[in-house]
Amino acid sequence: MPLRLPPKPAFNLHLRGSRGVFCARGPRGASVRVETFQTHMRLSFLLDDDERLLRALAPVREVFNLKDLDFEQLMQRDIDDARVATELIPYLLEESKSGLVKLFPPIIVVVLPVNDQKLPAEHYPTVQTVDEDDGEGNTWHTLRSGEVGGEVFELRQLVQDGERWDHDYARLKLNTGRSALVIVDGQHRAMALIAMYRNCTKWPDNARAVEPYYKLWSRAVIEKYDLDEVKLPVMFCVFPELDGRDPDQMAVHQACRAVFLALNKNARKVTRARNFLLDDRDIVSSFMRSVLTDIKAMSDVHSRSTLRLWNVELDSDADRSALNADTAITGVTHLYGLIERVTLRGNPLDRLNAPSSAGRKQTTLEACFRRLVVEDLLSKVTREEARRDTCDTDTEAILVRAFSERFGKLLVRGLSDFAPYAANNQAALLINQQLTTGATAEFYRTILFEGQSMDQVFESHVEWLKQEQKTPGRLRSPELRAVKTDFDGRVKELEVWRKKLAEQRINNLLGNVSEFVRESESVRRALHELHTRTFTTAAFQSALFITFFAAIERENERRSKPPAVLDPLTVPEVEALFEEYLRQVNELFSPTKLDRLERLLLVLVGRLEIEDKRATVVPWAECLRHILIPGELKPDEWSKFRFMFAELWQPKDQPELKEQLTRLRASLRKQALDLYVTRKVKEHAQTLGVPVSRLDPADVEILRADCVDHMTTGIRALRNLSDKSTERLREELTRSLDMPETSAADDTDA
Repeated sequence: MPLRLPPKPAFNLHLRGSRGVFCARGPRGASVRVETFQTHMRLSFLLDDDERLLRALAPVREVFNLKDLDFEQLMQRDIDDARVATELIPYLLEESKSGLVKLFPPIIVVVLPVNDQKLPAEHYPTVQTVDEDDGEGNTWHTLRSGEVGGEVFELRQLVQDGERWDHDYARLKLNTGRSALVIVDGQHRAMALIAMYRNCTKWPDNARAVEPYYKLWSRAVIEKYDLDEVKLPVMFCVFPELDGRDPDQMAVHQACRAVFLALNKNARKVTRARNFLLDDRDIVSSFMRSVLTDIKAMSDVHSRSTLRLWNVELDSDADRSALNADTAITGVTHLYGLIERVTLRGNPLDRLNAPSSAGRKQTTLEACFRRLVVEDLLSKVTREEARRDTCDTDTEAILVRAFSERFGKLLVRGLSDFAPYAANNQAALLINQQLTTGATAEFYRTILFEGQSMDQVFESHVEWLKQEQKTPGRLRSPELRAVKTDFDGRVKELEVWRKKLAEQRINNLLGNVSEFVRESESVRRALHELHTRTFTTAAFQSALFITFFAAIERENERRSKPPAVLDPLTVPEVEALFEEYLRQVNELFSPTKLDRLERLLLVLVGRLEIEDKRATVVPWAECLRHILIPGELKPDEWSKFRFMFAELWQPKDQPELKEQLTRLRASLRKQALDLYVTRKVKEHAQTLGVPVSRLDPADVEILRADCVDHMTTGIRALRNLSDKSTERLREELTRSLDMPETSAADDTDA
């Protein structure tokens, strides 16, 4: 009979340090116990545990492939490699006669369980706590996850006289085959040490895109320093309660986010977008992540949609509304504000100047329950007690499913099929494909497509190199000058790819327009500026969706009122209406023919003039866009763009909905014209240096007529009206000037 040996422990990393504990707040207010183990990591090439730790430890962007993660599993991914190379590594290696160790707060690492595919597991294998005798008269309090031979971690403390020692004799053993060491705080500090180690050994293939930033620190340079004193504190975290035995437990990756937010929510460098993205306590963030999850699911060669996750700016270097990523059509802050508006806030006023949403946070969920049609699925107590940041897990699941069905799918469809977005997304797909081959292609693909603010990292590194070159005595060695030359070349090459993306986007948008128009620099510049300054703004995007969602809600409210109570529009009916809405909107915003291009430019920019096969865009200060928004474009200006979308949408099979939009158009036209006339009259009075009351009535009448002409021209281009319809419109606008302001008594904005 063959000898059956007992299984051997699978630990391959053994560390000594100190043990501690704290609690972090997880989703919906739940708390989780965090066991910690603190030690030091140092630069080592001796095949000891220090080197094994450097091999096992990696930034999140390398631990998991973005394509392999559910969106719920995404955590901190951004690293400013330029800052690590130019600030942190010099700080670590700075020569000092005093021999003092540099001061750094600890790097926080979570021991994350992984499955056989090396993807995050929901929970640890069963965690057991035992007191064990080591055979030498010592008792150890042991916390172990997994059976012998398949362990994930083991945390041990020496016990003497019934008390556990937190210091000196604590031990942590890890099985790096069944766990990933995920840095939730201190990626930059860790990367400083990791990069130096790799420069002296070898860089992994999945990190080649960032290796050029660290060429400043070759092995020859690093070995000039005393590496014995290069140490960094590191704290490992495990969540022993999260082993799946309690069905209501949060997942380990949720606990990771809880730790991240506990450390970073109030830190200066964590942007609003990052907190929106990771917040497990805000139902709006949950809704947004469901949209991003749906977008991520489209990253498949068989997907009919051109929309990909790289078309969403997940974070930026500052809290600003303008997008920075070249491939993006929307961003986290765009989506968060839009989703908050359509799920929690009141139906918008029929006002051209909508109330500002700044500083107001809606916490109750009455409107959300009604819009998602979940009132029958939730108890009265649940509905009364639930708030946006205190939903229990079951309620959240119900809300997210309903949101995805009634709003999420349409948001994704709009971001995919609205013509300017589709043109951009298709261009990004092509450029991404072109960047899959070539020695340096991955470097540029990472900057353009990885969504890690790598473009800002690149630009800051280039700027640092420029400043170093200006400083006497810097960049002395041929090796450092070669690095500068290399990045000068990369700047030029990256700009080539950016231009290719922008040019392809414009080509896609113009479709079959005559070649001489397509090649016009004036036309292409105008369309590029429309993409960056209008189509991808939060205001424009909010108007695109809110116009539709608000009208559907009002139609359903009408159907619910006596005497003839009707069933609300079904999900398939709403989806069909949205398809119709997009088709009609795209009729203007898809300038694939010359007449559409002329109309689009006349509405938003100015006149397209063609002479001897030369096309030129002549900006016009009185185009419809400037009539509606004469000043700086801000997110709350979305209601001005609603004017345009309400004009374009003409429901064919819903007469009551059509009548609602007719009333909305009349109200918005009246308000826009009144504001326009008032502004032009004031400007004329200021030009003459007299009060408005002293203007010649005849001059005022001429101004009023000009305003009517300008607005008529804009709406005609917007709607593609016939001559007869245009004259009728002009008469209606002229009559409206002498009518009292429309009532907003039925407005319901919260």
